[in-house]
Amino acid sequence: MRGRESVDLLQRISTNDMLPVNAGKQVQTILTNEKGRMVDVVSAIPETADSVLLLGGNPAPMTLKTWLEKFIIMEDIKVDDESINYVEIVLADVNNDIELSTSPESAFLSSRYLDRRNVLRAICREEKSADLVGVIKARGFSEGDVAFLESFRVSFQIPKFPTELSAEVNPLEAGLYSLINWTKGCYVGQEVIARLDTYKKVQRALVGFQLTGMPSRLPVKLEHEGEDAGILTSATIGLGGSELLGLGYLRLSYLSEPAIMLTGRAPDEFSAKPINRIAT
Repeated sequence: MRGRESVDLLQRISTNDMLPVNAGKQVQTILTNEKGRMVDVVSAIPETADSVLLLGGNPAPMTLKTWLEKFIIMEDIKVDDESINYVEIVLADVNNDIELSTSPESAFLSSRYLDRRNVLRAICREEKSADLVGVIKARGFSEGDVAFLESFRVSFQIPKFPTELSAEVNPLEAGLYSLINWTKGCYVGQEVIARLDTYKKVQRALVGFQLTGMPSRLPVKLEHEGEDAGILTSATIGLGGSELLGLGYLRLSYLSEPAIMLTGRAPDEFSAKPINRIAT
């Protein structure tokens, strides 16, 4: 986003307090629609006095660009999709004390994913990617694959787009309380989110599951004694290689029964046991 009113616009349309970006601080926030459901989760990284780099989570960057432009009316703001010019490397199993630079003058930038301390997103311009790989390997990291990253993500119960985070889900269901500022005032979807929280109207929560089998397709609805209980959105072999784990949304009425076993609908033959509710 380029233009001196960029941060002000983000302040008006997203869940978190964006004013620290003006002081050079990185802020993670959620863009929600009028129903309080998620369009994207972004890290706003200050570059210059009038430009902000947005590192989104939605795999379709045009969704973010189009959503932002929807609210630009009289403001002198320009939004560009720069994803083709950047490389992103996801660092899993990160120690709390490891950091890459977050300074806009640095060749490398980093952001904690959803405020999780054990996942770091490192980005750089395309031409600097070899240098970034060198820095990461020098820190003791080794190259993994997509299967390992998925196993790590589900084992540590980390949601992502478009499986657990989407326009079908609100931030409270996903447990993203830390990315919501409750005192900043209005933003798109604020009234819905505030009402859900105040009157305890959230009906389901993101939870981890232990599975007895691997579903043949995802997402798959979960039942208990013939009643709709939730939905399984991700499933994988755990990091230890001996158990099957999943992520999904469970109706709150079942959270008080930790030993409950849920079943996937035919033709899947598996059961799911809730492990715990997830919140950041």
